Amino acid sequence: MDMPPRGLYGPSFPKAEKAMFKIVWYLYWGTTPPHQPLFDGTLPKLDRNKEIITRYTAGETIPELAEVFGISRARIHQILHSKSS
Repeated sequence: MDMPPRGLYGPSFPKAEKAMFKIVWYLYWGTTPPHQPLFDGTLPKLDRNKEIITRYTAGETIPELAEVFGISRARIHQILHSKSS
Protein backbone atom coordinates (compact mmCIF):
# COMPACT_ATOMS: atom_id res chain seq x y z
CA MET A 1 0.00 0.00 0.00
CA ASP A 2 1.48 3.37 -1.04
CA MET A 3 1.43 6.23 1.44
CA PRO A 4 0.63 9.76 0.22
CA PRO A 5 3.42 12.35 0.44
CA ARG A 6 3.51 14.48 3.58
CA GLY A 7 4.60 18.01 4.30
CA LEU A 8 5.79 20.47 1.69
CA TYR A 9 7.16 17.86 -0.67
CA GLY A 10 5.53 15.80 -3.35
CA PRO A 11 2.51 16.47 -5.57
CA SER A 12 0.43 18.06 -2.78
CA PHE A 13 2.74 21.08 -2.37
CA PRO A 14 1.84 22.99 -5.56
CA LYS A 15 -1.84 22.83 -4.58
CA ALA A 16 -1.11 24.17 -1.09
CA GLU A 17 1.08 26.94 -2.51
CA LYS A 18 -1.66 27.95 -4.94
CA ALA A 19 -4.24 27.96 -2.15
CA MET A 20 -2.02 30.16 0.05
CA PHE A 21 -1.48 32.56 -2.83
CA LYS A 22 -5.24 32.84 -3.41
CA ILE A 23 -5.94 33.45 0.28
CA VAL A 24 -3.33 36.23 0.47
CA TRP A 25 -4.58 37.70 -2.80
CA TYR A 26 -8.19 37.82 -1.55
CA LEU A 27 -7.16 39.28 1.82
CA TYR A 28 -5.18 42.14 0.29
CA TRP A 29 -7.06 42.72 -2.97
CA GLY A 30 -7.70 46.42 -3.54
CA THR A 31 -5.26 47.63 -0.88
CA THR A 32 -2.15 49.60 -1.66
CA PRO A 33 1.08 48.83 0.14
CA PRO A 34 2.55 51.54 2.37
CA HIS A 35 5.12 53.84 0.79
CA GLN A 36 7.41 53.50 3.79
CA PRO A 37 7.83 50.95 6.57
CA LEU A 38 5.32 51.18 9.38
CA PHE A 39 6.78 52.22 12.73
CA ASP A 40 4.91 51.86 15.99
CA GLY A 41 7.10 54.26 17.95
CA THR A 42 8.80 51.62 20.11
CA LEU A 43 12.55 51.36 20.46
CA PRO A 44 14.25 48.62 18.47
CA LYS A 45 14.41 45.59 20.73
CA LEU A 46 18.20 45.45 20.91
CA ASP A 47 18.41 49.07 22.07
CA ARG A 48 15.48 48.54 24.42
CA ASN A 49 17.08 45.47 25.96
CA LYS A 50 20.40 47.25 26.48
CA GLU A 51 18.58 50.11 28.19
CA ILE A 52 16.69 47.66 30.44
CA ILE A 53 19.96 46.01 31.49
CA THR A 54 21.61 49.39 32.13
CA ARG A 55 18.71 50.68 34.21
CA TYR A 56 18.47 47.44 36.19
CA THR A 57 22.19 47.60 36.94
CA ALA A 58 21.68 51.20 38.09
CA GLY A 59 19.11 50.03 40.64
CA GLU A 60 15.65 50.05 39.05
CA THR A 61 13.44 47.11 39.97
CA ILE A 62 11.88 44.61 37.59
CA PRO A 63 8.30 45.84 38.25
CA GLU A 64 9.39 49.44 37.59
CA LEU A 65 11.08 48.47 34.33
CA ALA A 66 8.07 46.42 33.24
CA GLU A 67 5.78 49.41 33.76
CA VAL A 68 8.11 51.88 32.02
CA PHE A 69 8.65 49.68 28.95
CA GLY A 70 5.12 48.28 28.78
CA ILE A 71 6.16 44.64 28.89
CA SER A 72 5.66 41.89 31.46
CA ARG A 73 7.89 41.29 34.47
CA ALA A 74 8.56 37.82 33.09
CA ARG A 75 9.87 39.35 29.84
CA ILE A 76 12.12 41.75 31.81
CA HIS A 77 13.48 38.75 33.72
CA GLN A 78 14.15 36.90 30.43
CA ILE A 79 16.03 39.90 29.03
CA LEU A 80 18.13 40.29 32.17
CA HIS A 81 19.05 36.62 32.38
CA SER A 82 19.46 35.70 28.70
CA LYS A 83 22.90 34.50 27.67
CA SER A 84 22.85 36.52 24.42
CA SER A 85 22.46 39.93 26.11
